[in-house]
Amino acid sequence: MNNKLSLEHFSFYFGLFLIAVSFFLSFSKNASVRSQRKTFKITRTYTTNEGETVTYGYNPIVAIVISFIVGFFGGIFGIGGGSLMVPAMMILFFFPPHVAVATSMFMIFLSSLVSSLTHIFMGNVQWLFALALIPGVWFGAKTGAFINKRLRSKTVVIFLRLVLVLLGIRLIYESFS
Repeated sequence: MNNKLSLEHFSFYFGLFLIAVSFFLSFSKNASVRSQRKTFKITRTYTTNEGETVTYGYNPIVAIVISFIVGFFGGIFGIGGGSLMVPAMMILFFFPPHVAVATSMFMIFLSSLVSSLTHIFMGNVQWLFALALIPGVWFGAKTGAFINKRLRSKTVVIFLRLVLVLLGIRLIYESFS
């Protein structure tokens, strides 16, 4: 990182960025979808709970670069990569909210598996603490997926925007501490 930009300043600006992304999500619905879809190498169609058919897609090379950037910032700030990846998929690739959340969860599962194995081999896992939390995590994830399936896309976006604003506020607050 640049020597002229301290972690506190970076946290402040990144917090502002997350809040800006939250507001951008409310205005980004299919703004330039027609011209963007031509550049997608892979396209898919999805029918929402409301019966709306949505076409979305991605370029694998661009997706890999974006996921690296998201992983980098998620690692620096200790925030879940999903809070960055879901908006990226929705804004850049026009993923429907439900598909973006599910795709992000699958990616988090894979990265968590690799990270967990690494930390196990390094001896960093507090087994009793982890075992005590596993049932809550499991039930929470099942409940969240169950509820997500029944939510309208707009509601998912509202929750996502709220999480982004809260993360942004947390980063801004921490930059002053």
